[in-house]
Amino acid sequence: MMVRDMISFLRHLFIPHDSNNYRSKLLHHKSLFVLFLLVVIFSSFTISLRQSAPQVLGVATNITPQDLLLTTNQKRTENGLAPLALSGKLSSAASSKAQDMFVKDYWAHNAPDGTTPWTFFQLIDYNYIYAGENLAKNFNDSEGVVNAWMASTSHRENMLSARYDEVGFAVVNGKLSNEETTLVVEFFGKEQTLQGQAPTTGASVPPEILPTPAPVTQSLVAGVTNTPLIDSTALTKKVSIFILAILILAFILDMIYIERQKLVRLVGHNIDHILFLAGAILFIIVLGKGVIL
Repeated sequence: MMVRDMISFLRHLFIPHDSNNYRSKLLHHKSLFVLFLLVVIFSSFTISLRQSAPQVLGVATNITPQDLLLTTNQKRTENGLAPLALSGKLSSAASSKAQDMFVKDYWAHNAPDGTTPWTFFQLIDYNYIYAGENLAKNFNDSEGVVNAWMASTSHRENMLSARYDEVGFAVVNGKLSNEETTLVVEFFGKEQTLQGQAPTTGASVPPEILPTPAPVTQSLVAGVTNTPLIDSTALTKKVSIFILAILILAFILDMIYIERQKLVRLVGHNIDHILFLAGAILFIIVLGKGVIL
């Protein structure tokens, strides 16, 4: 009996027939309004739970300088290049750059006040011959960060440059544009060793008042590792895609029924709705990915 009731309910919900006025019940205005309310309630609940119990529902992140170094050097070895040494000085400079982005609320190589990446090299008295910077944010693991850099021509050039022999990393959590963000800063360098040798990098350090370097705390050294019981980002993405997919299914079934019955409706354009919802799914998938600069 329960199976029959369930089949009847699903038929009423998805397949047009006389009990739902020949339009899927799910596509009625009242049903869509109820669905919208459920989404709002779900969103409010997840936001509240993330703030009150981040160990239960939070953003799963596992990015460490050690893993970034290992993966970077694997890529270099695969391309016949010498591995990079992890530099404490460059890691300190990278930490200062990450903190500067959070304090001044920007996501760029150059700060709004004109501070360049090379400023942070100068802060630690790193007299570079060659220097470079890669940035990333909102990734969940070290491998994803490195793979994204390798997929970009300009970032790949830094990763596989024979000019550099050292690298430093900073992985820092904070708020950027009022959103919780994990920033990854990668500084490449080759330091001047011969006395009197002038730096030959194409980007010079302009004379300016230098910002105060940020202290290198243990969290910056250790990277960012967070393993909640439920990954809120993945949960939100899956629920959103599931709801949109259900709506697409309802529109497809409705469109098939209209074609078979040769019905003429004032409410139509199912194909437009399907394309819009499919685009929304694609947007959710792309939005969930990290960004490099």
